[in-house]
Amino acid sequence: MVFDLTPDMDRQVVKLRRELDAAYERIAELEGALAGLDREAPVMFGLTAQQSVLLAALSHREMATHQSLCVAMSRAGQEPSDPNLLKVQVHKLRKRLAAHGVEIVTVWGVGYRMPADSRAKVKAARNSGSRQEAADCLARSANCLLPTAGAAS
Repeated sequence: MVFDLTPDMDRQVVKLRRELDAAYERIAELEGALAGLDREAPVMFGLTAQQSVLLAALSHREMATHQSLCVAMSRAGQEPSDPNLLKVQVHKLRKRLAAHGVEIVTVWGVGYRMPADSRAKVKAARNSGSRQEAADCLARSANCLLPTAGAAS
């Protein structure tokens, strides 16, 4: 069965196809932004799966919005239905990371950020071959930057 489209219907179909294409592009863009979030946190930090996802989201960008962190949490299997859930998880993550000199800063009304030196410490710990190497690197904190980390930060 073939339908004849009126000119108005034809324009509407074209418009809907454009919107669908734009939506597919946006999905691809968001998936690309989340691509690095699957990395495991260094074992030495002793994080839960949820905290590992948040650490990855924070350590891979200058700043993470509340929305992007909620998306990351939902990808990890926990839909943050309560707005305070994100705050609780970040609070717990801060406590675990503080012992290693890693800081998470609140950007009021926007989200959270991790200073460059803290991101470098996380990267160094992640790239370390063993738990002891990571601990030694964090203990030296000022000298913790890997040769490539200095250029990337």
